[in-house]
Amino acid sequence: MAEAKIPEPSKKIYLYCALMCTGPALACALFSLFFNMFDFSDLLRCAFSPLSLIYAVFYAAIVILTHKWVISKFSSYDGTESSCDALNEIHPIMVGAFITILLLNGICYPFVFASAAVKYNVPHFSVTPLLNASIGSTFLVGLVFYILWLENLEGWLWFLPFSGKHLKMNLLSRFLLINIFSAIGLVMLIIVPLFMSSNDGKPLNEIFKRYMLTTSIIGILLNGAGFMTMVKNLSGRINAVSEFAHKLADGNYTMDPLMVKSREEFGVFVHNLNIFFDTTKKLLDGVKSSVVTTKGAGNALESQMGDTALSVQQIVENIKGIKGLIEEHSSGVVNVSSAMEMISRNIDMLNQNIEVQASAVEQSSAAVREMVANIQSVTNILSKNAAAVAKLGDASEEGNKRVNDAVAMSDKILSESSGLLDASAVIQNIADQTNLLAMNAAIEAAHAGEAGKGFAVVADEIRKLAEQSNAQGRKISESLQSLEEIIKGVSASTKALQTQFAVIFDLTKTVKTQEDVVMNAMNEQNAGSSQIIDAMRSIDDSTISVKQGASEMLTEGKTVGTEIRNLEKTTNSVSEFIEQMLAGTDHIVNLMNSGKEASVKNYDAITMLENMTTKFKLKA
Repeated sequence: MAEAKIPEPSKKIYLYCALMCTGPALACALFSLFFNMFDFSDLLRCAFSPLSLIYAVFYAAIVILTHKWVISKFSSYDGTESSCDALNEIHPIMVGAFITILLLNGICYPFVFASAAVKYNVPHFSVTPLLNASIGSTFLVGLVFYILWLENLEGWLWFLPFSGKHLKMNLLSRFLLINIFSAIGLVMLIIVPLFMSSNDGKPLNEIFKRYMLTTSIIGILLNGAGFMTMVKNLSGRINAVSEFAHKLADGNYTMDPLMVKSREEFGVFVHNLNIFFDTTKKLLDGVKSSVVTTKGAGNALESQMGDTALSVQQIVENIKGIKGLIEEHSSGVVNVSSAMEMISRNIDMLNQNIEVQASAVEQSSAAVREMVANIQSVTNILSKNAAAVAKLGDASEEGNKRVNDAVAMSDKILSESSGLLDASAVIQNIADQTNLLAMNAAIEAAHAGEAGKGFAVVADEIRKLAEQSNAQGRKISESLQSLEEIIKGVSASTKALQTQFAVIFDLTKTVKTQEDVVMNAMNEQNAGSSQIIDAMRSIDDSTISVKQGASEMLTEGKTVGTEIRNLEKTTNSVSEFIEQMLAGTDHIVNLMNSGKEASVKNYDAITMLENMTTKFKLKA
C-alpha cells in the first residue's frame, strides 16, 4: 500500500486548543469578580503569585506536550491497515485525555488560588464557591472550545480511514455527554452564591435576582452556544452529503469522494458512501468500456455475417455450376456407354471374321481370292472401328478433364465449408464472451443492491441475446457439419469417378493401339495379297495371334461397358448428392439471415445500453 500523504494541521486546531485550556480560567476569574469573591487587585495578586505562575507553566507544558504527541502520532500514519486500526484506537484515548486534563485543571486551579488568597489575606475568601465556579466554567466555556477543537481535529484526520469497526462512541452518546456536562456546569455556576459567606443571612430571592438569574442566563447562552456549534457542524456535513447524493442522482461521478470529518456514525456513513461511490464509478466505467467493446464486436459480427452470407451464396452458385457439369458429364457417360456397346459388337464381329479367316486358311489356298475379299471387308470394318475408337478416346479424354474439374471443385467446396465452421466457431465464442460479460454485470449489479437493479435488467437482456446468438451459432455449426459430411461424400465419389475414368482412358488407349496394329496388319495383307500364298504359314500364325487379341478385346470391351454403366450410376448418385447439398445450402442461407437479424437486434440492444450509460459522467 502506498504511503499516505499527511496534510499540515490547521492553525485553528492550535487556536481552539489554547482557548479550550485557558478559556475556563478566564471565565472563572470573571465569575469570581461578578460574585464579589475578589476585588480586581486581589485577583491579580493571586493570579500572578509564584505558585500560580508555576502551576500555569506546568499546566501549559502538559497541554502542549499532550497536543504535540497527538499530532505527531496521527502524522505517523503510513497507509497500512494495522497503522489505521492503531490510530483509530488512540482517538478515543486522546478525547478522554483532554477531558481529564480540563477536569483536573478545574479542580486543582481553585486550590492554587486558595493558597495565594491565604498568603495575601484576601477577606471573605472561601475555596468552595471558587471550586464551583471553576468546574462550572470548565463544563460551559471549556466545552464550547472543546467542541470546536475536536471538530477541527477530526476534520484534519480525513486522511485516516474510518469504518464501522473503529466506531467507539456514537452521535447520541456525544450529544448526551455534552448536555450532561453543560447541565452540570450550569448548576455549579448557579449555586456558587449559596456557598459564599458574604451572602449569609441575605434573602434567597435577593441572591437569586442579584446573582443566580444573571448566571442562569449566561450559562444557558453558553450551553446553547455549545449545542449550536455541534448542530451547525452536523448540518454542514448533512448538506455536503445531500449535495453529493444529488450529484450522484444526476449521474455526475466526476467529483472527489467526501472527506470523513467526524468519528461517529455519520463518519461511518460517509465512509460507506465513498465506497459505494467508488464501486459504482468503477462499475459504470467497466460497463461503458464493455459497451464500447461489445458494440465493436457487434459491428464486426454483423459484417462477418454479411460476408458469410455472401460466401454461402457463392458456394450455392458453385454447387449449381457443379450440378450443370454433372448433368453434362452424365450425358457424356450415356454417349460413351452407347459407343462401348458398339465397340463390343464390332469386336465380336471381328472375332467371328477372324474365325472364318482361320477356317479359310486351313481349307486351302484356293480360297485366297475369297480371303482377300474378306480381308478387304475386315479392313473396312477396322476403318469404321478406328473412327469409333477415336471418338471413344476423345470422349474419354473430355470426361477425364471434367472429372478432374469436379474433384477440384469438391476440394474447393470442402475448403470453403471449413471456413464457414471457423466463422461459426467465432460466432459462438463471441456469444460465450457476451454471456460471460452479462453474468459479470449481473453479479456486480447484485453487489450494488437497489442501485444495480437497472443494470441487472440490462445484463439479463444481454445474456438472453448472447444465448440466442449461441443457439443460432450451434444451429449453423450443425448445418455446416452436415454440409461438410455431404461435401466429403461428394469429393470421395468424385475422386473414385476420377480413378475409374483413368482406367477407361487407359483401356481406350489400349484399344486404339490394338486397332492400329490390326489396321496396319490388314493394310499390309491387302497390299501384299500376291504374297499371301507364300506367307500362308505366317498368316496362319498371325491369324492365331489376332484371334487371341480379338478375344482379349472382347473381354476388355465387356469390362469397359460394365465400368461405364457403374460410372453412369455414380454420376446419378453425385447428382442426387448435389440436390441434397443445394437443399442444405438453402437452409444455411436461411440460418445466416436469421443470424444477421439476431446480430442487428444485439447491436440495437447494445446501443440502447450505451444510451442509458451516457447520462453518467465519470470524467470531468
